[in-house]
Amino acid sequence: MKSKKDKVSKIMALIIIVLGFIASFGIAATGTYLKIKEFIDSQKVEEIIIHPFFDEGKLWLYDGEDLRMEYECKFDGIYCGHAYEFVDDSSYKLSYFNDGVTNEITAVINNRYILVVETKNAAKKQEELAKAEEAKANQAEQGVVGEEDIEYYEEPVMEEEHYYDEEVEVLDVDELKIVAKYAAVKNYSMLPENLYIAKNSQGKWGVIEFTESGIKDVVAAQYDFIGIFTPDSTVAPVDYTGYVVLSNGQWFIIDKTGKQISTPIREAIKGYEDSTIVASTEDNLYNIYNASGKKLNEGTFETLEFTGQGYIVAYNQGFNYALYDNAGKEVISGTLGFQANPEYQYFPETDEFIFKANGLEVFNGKAVKKQATEVNQEVQTQ
Repeated sequence: MKSKKDKVSKIMALIIIVLGFIASFGIAATGTYLKIKEFIDSQKVEEIIIHPFFDEGKLWLYDGEDLRMEYECKFDGIYCGHAYEFVDDSSYKLSYFNDGVTNEITAVINNRYILVVETKNAAKKQEELAKAEEAKANQAEQGVVGEEDIEYYEEPVMEEEHYYDEEVEVLDVDELKIVAKYAAVKNYSMLPENLYIAKNSQGKWGVIEFTESGIKDVVAAQYDFIGIFTPDSTVAPVDYTGYVVLSNGQWFIIDKTGKQISTPIREAIKGYEDSTIVASTEDNLYNIYNASGKKLNEGTFETLEFTGQGYIVAYNQGFNYALYDNAGKEVISGTLGFQANPEYQYFPETDEFIFKANGLEVFNGKAVKKQATEVNQEVQTQ
């Protein structure tokens, strides 16, 4: 009969054998893992972060401090460099961007595309004016024209030349060649970096998206104008629902895919919120329409404001007013008496919207009759 001590020894030996096996397996597995990782790392393509730099008629493309490649400009024009976006909203009634923004587009889109402009037209104009100047100078010497009739050539100012008259060229860094050309582009420097509103050579606007596989037409280039709008002009339009478009003299709204979501109207759209559209007459008076193109107000309004909290305030100074919600429903309307203009305030801490007109107050869409003194005291306590 074996002793208890022998049994314990055998158990201990078995445990040691098992532990040794596990350790050996672990070392082998670790070695295998390291070899696999080394193989995977060797197959990785080094990511190139492109930093463009224009100088001496060339576009130099850097990865950090390392020069990766260079692109030589094709024309000896006045300017060769980053394109500028052309925001033409000031030509219409759309009020989100109405100051003619011309921001330089320095981003390398998707780390692949650079928007370039060369002053081909400016160079051609420079050559033509120089020749005309020389011809007139010769004529002046011969007494054919007077000295005062010569239009002496002046060097074009860069800011006046290179973002209105020139094509915007899309340089593909991977292929190092121009892959697309547009008459103008814009994304208000606020839309997603790879999304642009672009005008083709026929003068029609569409929406394009720069993807890993190429340039995608999101909205077909078929409109005379495309713009964006958000009710609160202090907030970047990251949540815009679609685009304001003009086609054959009619205005309407399309969604982000290009689907028409409102009935065309003749008046220029100033802005919209949900299904309520505000349009301007040629006399700069405003009307309110629903998405079906039905006019919701009587007469017209001189002033109209989007509050950004789901309401639209409309009034004629010292005469009448109306408050609409974003579904196009009139919340309240009336005449203005002692109060020249209606007033409204929004308190984000309590999510309260307060509208006041001629002693009548609206709290979050519900009208409440109050004395003017009570109204003033309540607003001051907020």
